[in-house]
Amino acid sequence: MSVVWLWGCTPEPLGSYLKALAVLRLVSEQKDSSTVGWWEHGFFSVDSSLDEEGLIRFFLEEYRPTPILSPWNGGSGFYTGDDASAIDAIMRDDSARFTLYRECIEKILMWLEMPPILAPEAASTRNIQAASSGQAGNYSTAENRKWREEHKTDIIRACRNRLPDCAVEWVDSAVVIQAFDGPSFPPILGSGGNEGRLDYSKTFMANLVAMLLRPEGAVMSGRLLRNSLFGEPTDGFSSTKVGQYDPGRAGGYNQGLGIEQKDFKANPWDFIFAMEGAIVWSSGLSRREAVRALLGRGPQGTGGMAVSPFTVWASPVGYGSSSRNDYREARGEIWTPVWRRRVGYPELRAVMAQGRAEIGRRLVGTGLEFAEAAASLGVDHGISEFVRYSILKRRGESYVALPCGRFPVTDRKESDLVRDLERVLGSHRRQLSRRLGDKEGARSLTDALRAVDDAIYQLTLRGGPERVKDLIAAVGRMERLLATRGESYLKRPISGLSLKWLPFADDGSLEVRIASAIASIGPSGGVGPIRSNLAPVDPGRPWKWAQKEKQTAWRGNSLAARLTEVLRRRTIDARRLLVESNPTYGSIPLHPEDVAAFIEGLVDEELVEDLLFGLSWVRWTDNQGVSEARFKLREQGWATPLRRHIVPRSWAMLKLLFMPTPIRLSNGKEVKIAAEPSVIRLLRAGRTEEACRLGARRLRSCGIDVPDVGPWADGDGTRIAGALLIPVAGNPLASILPQDEGM
Repeated sequence: MSVVWLWGCTPEPLGSYLKALAVLRLVSEQKDSSTVGWWEHGFFSVDSSLDEEGLIRFFLEEYRPTPILSPWNGGSGFYTGDDASAIDAIMRDDSARFTLYRECIEKILMWLEMPPILAPEAASTRNIQAASSGQAGNYSTAENRKWREEHKTDIIRACRNRLPDCAVEWVDSAVVIQAFDGPSFPPILGSGGNEGRLDYSKTFMANLVAMLLRPEGAVMSGRLLRNSLFGEPTDGFSSTKVGQYDPGRAGGYNQGLGIEQKDFKANPWDFIFAMEGAIVWSSGLSRREAVRALLGRGPQGTGGMAVSPFTVWASPVGYGSSSRNDYREARGEIWTPVWRRRVGYPELRAVMAQGRAEIGRRLVGTGLEFAEAAASLGVDHGISEFVRYSILKRRGESYVALPCGRFPVTDRKESDLVRDLERVLGSHRRQLSRRLGDKEGARSLTDALRAVDDAIYQLTLRGGPERVKDLIAAVGRMERLLATRGESYLKRPISGLSLKWLPFADDGSLEVRIASAIASIGPSGGVGPIRSNLAPVDPGRPWKWAQKEKQTAWRGNSLAARLTEVLRRRTIDARRLLVESNPTYGSIPLHPEDVAAFIEGLVDEELVEDLLFGLSWVRWTDNQGVSEARFKLREQGWATPLRRHIVPRSWAMLKLLFMPTPIRLSNGKEVKIAAEPSVIRLLRAGRTEEACRLGARRLRSCGIDVPDVGPWADGDGTRIAGALLIPVAGNPLASILPQDEGM
């Protein structure tokens, strides 16, 4: 056995990846069945009985091309007006390597499903075949087109039923006949083995003729083969088409030395290998009714998707040039597996035959869902990473296989969070897509949904608390939009996320701590949870929109001002509804020094607000989940401040007026203190000293001894007022007074 490094076979672009699969398939099937291949250091390697020179000789002298034929396509060489020079050249050749190819062409020409048309100007070999079948004629191009449209499915079925197995592999890769919907086309081979006027089979045969059937070009063919497989520099490239497989050589503006490059030269061997490698995508999977039913219809009614290994509907996330139009016009996504262990072709075919991903028991249908399931799929099959390709419309009506990044396969613990979010968001996605239409704000909400999807993709790609935080923030931005529209967008508010999100989102930032603490503020009597202040949800039934009694109070020109307004509203509602305790209890309290950082303005307030709205989807009524989250957060250090800060004396004293539980005095007695709304009004007006004086009188009247007002009047009044809403653990005065002072 001999290891050969194929320096010309890399995971990107798609044509280069398919080239590697072609080498493994062809050497294994035609020379050495024990051949194995693997990816290493960004290149493909094969271990077989052939060394480097043996591999070159095999393809130049022994390689038997797969009979790649697409008689159902116009331009395939089988119809009036087609360029039939490649078919004629193969038919005139008498070498053994093209025997099967010639036999397949002869069979197709004899079929009754083919039109009785062979123009007089067609090549002599084709006229001979037509005469022998009694089908000679001279139909017009329009009649040819009409015949193809009426008999296309019959021709495809004939190919599958009558051609040899190796030719059927090509047919299965290019087209899938579904029981009721007719033919559909896996994106790996365009729209049934062609891209517009570019017919893959005809181009494949033309390149074979140029590389293998012209003796005068044998030396150049060898040089081009070495360039294709080993990356050795050479000249002699031709103006052959590359199709969607190499966007950099597809031509167009700014692709060459001039402004527009129409005829970008390429290596004919690259296209030959791309077609041979694409055959690996043929599998029994396409004939499984259950799988076909799953992917029978695309998102938003975009039509049928042919089932093909590792192929799903496109999701416009994860790449900079993505847009909403990509979602509608893309042919799909192909996730090509990369593996580092040695794999033989039979094993690779087995993986391809089962090339589908699942989330739980549900088969995935989009690129975003594939990203969620890729980790478990890769581990099961020994795949180290996937290279993601989106088949997108670019350069007018042309399509390219755009590489959209690599997806390393690791068992990410955050994948449970993504599934949790999809469980909560899934049904609402469909409702939003139906209801948006042309409503005002629809575009903003569509962009917000896309931002959530992009954050999901980044989390599944990279993982880590930073990405969890980004996803919660994206959810929060979408929730802020939904909160302004309410029932006009959704029948009910979205909620139900697990409390497991909190420990996973802990990236060591104050923003996560502060947002979690505020979001954890629950109901008190008739005063609803904090969410009823953020959005028009029913205070007593937060799973419904409020119809009459609303407690929404998210107003103000800053986060501190909005928190202050919420605190004011909650205290007023508590008095109005005769609630005994202050409605500020939160199940995730903070250390006072973390609150001090907010008062000092040391946090990203926009991020805190996004996280707060995102965490409003959490199921805070889950008592067991709350207990487990608090225990985990204590383990992660939330009981101590993130960084040392001086706690403002004014806030520490005034916070006692808004504590949800009684204050324990030094003599063991507990004192319940009612909130004082006047303090909030004074702080909002910037009259901090006056607010502290009023607060001190209230505290002394309750038996709490505080020093004179002077030393307490410090800090910005609005920020202090907003911070009074944030739940804290213990007595805030304990963070600034000696143990034997004050109480």
